[in-house]
Amino acid sequence: MSCKSFFGQTELSSKPAGSATKIRHSSRGSIPISQEKDPSNRDQESKSCSSTDMIKLDIININFTCITDPEYTLPYLQIRTPSGALLNALIDSGATTVISKQAVRRLKIPVHHQKTITFTGFVSSTGPQKINLYSLELLDNSGNIWTTIIPEFEALPTSVKAPSFSDQDTKFLIQKQIDIKNLTNLKKFDGKPIDLLIGNNILTNLLSSSQRHTLPSGRIVEETYLGFITHPTPSPAAIKPLNGTKNEDRKDNIEHHINNLQIVNMWETDESPTETEISEVINGQSMNSKSINSTLDKLLERSRQLDLLGIEPPTTVQNKQTLNQELIKKFKATAKKDKDDKIHVQFPFNGKEEHLNDNYLVAVKRLISLVEKQLTNSVTRDAYHDIIMQQLASGIIEVAPEAEKQMGPHYFIPHRVIEKLDSLTTKLRIVLDASSHMKNELSLNDCIHPGPSILKSIVGILLRARNKPFLMVADLEKAFHQVRLQAQHRNATKFLWMKNPHSPPTPENIIIYRFTRLPFGITASPFLLAITIILYMEMAPEAINDKIAQNLYVDNVLFTPDTADEALEDYRNSKRAFNNMHMNLREYVCNDSKVMSIIPETDRASSTTCKLLGLLWDSTNDSLSIKIATPPEGVPTKRQLVAFQAATYDPLGLLSPIIVPIKLLSSKVCESKVKWKDPIPDKYHQEWIQIKSSDGKTRSVTIKCKKKS
Repeated sequence: MSCKSFFGQTELSSKPAGSATKIRHSSRGSIPISQEKDPSNRDQESKSCSSTDMIKLDIININFTCITDPEYTLPYLQIRTPSGALLNALIDSGATTVISKQAVRRLKIPVHHQKTITFTGFVSSTGPQKINLYSLELLDNSGNIWTTIIPEFEALPTSVKAPSFSDQDTKFLIQKQIDIKNLTNLKKFDGKPIDLLIGNNILTNLLSSSQRHTLPSGRIVEETYLGFITHPTPSPAAIKPLNGTKNEDRKDNIEHHINNLQIVNMWETDESPTETEISEVINGQSMNSKSINSTLDKLLERSRQLDLLGIEPPTTVQNKQTLNQELIKKFKATAKKDKDDKIHVQFPFNGKEEHLNDNYLVAVKRLISLVEKQLTNSVTRDAYHDIIMQQLASGIIEVAPEAEKQMGPHYFIPHRVIEKLDSLTTKLRIVLDASSHMKNELSLNDCIHPGPSILKSIVGILLRARNKPFLMVADLEKAFHQVRLQAQHRNATKFLWMKNPHSPPTPENIIIYRFTRLPFGITASPFLLAITIILYMEMAPEAINDKIAQNLYVDNVLFTPDTADEALEDYRNSKRAFNNMHMNLREYVCNDSKVMSIIPETDRASSTTCKLLGLLWDSTNDSLSIKIATPPEGVPTKRQLVAFQAATYDPLGLLSPIIVPIKLLSSKVCESKVKWKDPIPDKYHQEWIQIKSSDGKTRSVTIKCKKKS
């Protein structure tokens, strides 16, 4: 940055005629910005300003020292006048608002009055001079006109530097429905002098109702009624905790709360809503839905973003591809291979991990909630405990070693239980919530790049599955747990459990575990699993590798052979390939009875029906079934309607005649600004009745795959 000590912190002060005494007032600065209720009264109101009002201009602070700002280390705001003219302003909380002479001439702003003023700074003073003050009108985001009286300054030396936004930042802004053009319009003025210095007398008013958005890069965009203030990206090295200690010391201070079971109420309003809580609100099972409705609004907005359909500007697509290639390159550079040729990976942290809170308080609260609300009987609690002990015995988790306490980022992942009665393997499953965080804190997932989607499209895989005479499906056992995690990142995967599952979760009964393998619930887990498999295949090239890469989707591998012999060959080759990756491919299902009879029972699925990328596949009849959601009774609320729309999973679009009318109605209801808990408006009742009657009593649709010749 090229900087010059121009005035530093300066004062704008005035002297009444014939007086040698500098007048100071506690109301530092010019007349605050005020809204005009009636534009027709502007002249009358201007004339009514008394000399007492003008005296408030006696002391003004101005802070501007940078001539240029090549790294964008200053906050800017672009504001608009009622005539449509744009003014580029620098934000300075230690200054008072001034306008440049060039801007005054360009906009032809009439002089409001004059005062004798002295500009003084740390090292220089201009001496007394007669300064013009102007009545400047500004237009807010709602079309209202505001006015302020501000002095002119000969030249404001700082030049405009437009901010740049990463692809993730752009995506975040789109999700928040912020038009990025409002932020990038400054590029037209790069290198040109600023028009305005907005200081504390106006800034305090602006920020009183502003909304802050923290972008993935760490940069803050502040939404005010006059426009968007884009702050520079913070420097993680600017301020650090002493001796590297952040949150560990807090644990001792909360143990008495755990003993008294008071922790549940202490932080209940500060924690982000869980997936279970959101689900309960959607289904109308939760009475405490106020804090979650905003989350539902954001999820609904996100579901309608065009980028989900692949409709994005070419520059955005190019930026994504560049970032994806960088992540893949970094993965291959940081992945390590041990003496047994097992790959150990790192998390693709995005740079914000230094600000990661350890989430210990939330983890304790959620553990207590898990014990009291979900694991209420000894059978389920013992089953839950057995899963953890099995993971400990197999090396998937370990007791967090005291010797590595200071290593890497720290984060405690809350967990809960779900029961999957239709699962062929695990009925009881532990679900980790790495998106959990305290209020105004980051979650683990906030600090990790999700990574590029290097998996093939579900639609493409399903189309290939239906188009070939033979189909064979296999499941990768405990897929994520087959990817080993390097030691320096394991402290980011800690979780709490109890030494004795039948005793309360008191401090002396709580034990800290951490994962040595990739946990479920991390946004980057699908990417890390897929890229690890690809790296293993690059290490050991085989003919079967192309078939695996073509139809691999997370923990499902599909094969579409043309003959039964080819199906058996695919079974043997894929089994061997994954064994070489230190992974186990199991639960093979094929639509040919001869093939199934030859596959060993240990590798064969126990049922002829299985989940195929979210659909139910009957291998005997070679058909796919799509479940149709049951509509709610009576007139639905907005929440029930949206839940009904989302409940039917149809990746191939085969149920569009049923789904599209529901989506259209849902869109109309959302545009009508109905609250989540309120019934849909009367004018849509007939449309709802038609939707309910159109699909009759059918609750599933079955489609046949291609028959074998």
